[in-house]
Amino acid sequence: AVDAVARLPRAAILVMAGSLMGGEISQAVDRVKEAGIPVIALKMAGSVPDHADMVVTDPIQAGVFAVMHVSSKAVFDITRVRGREF
Repeated sequence: AVDAVARLPRAAILVMAGSLMGGEISQAVDRVKEAGIPVIALKMAGSVPDHADMVVTDPIQAGVFAVMHVSSKAVFDITRVRGREF
């Protein structure tokens, strides 16, 4: 399912929310990032947060960052906060 995001023509960002993700999902996250789609992950157990562009603790905050990234009106650049945890 994660790999399918890269094939969606209008996908601009991926938010990963779960309690435990790693292994093959982490590799799929890397492939999505290679396709040019940034990834926001909730703080969770597993290796996905290590592969995501940004890690947040609150799901609402993740959604706000995602909307701000795709919005033409908001002033937010995910590349400036890449690798940080909020």
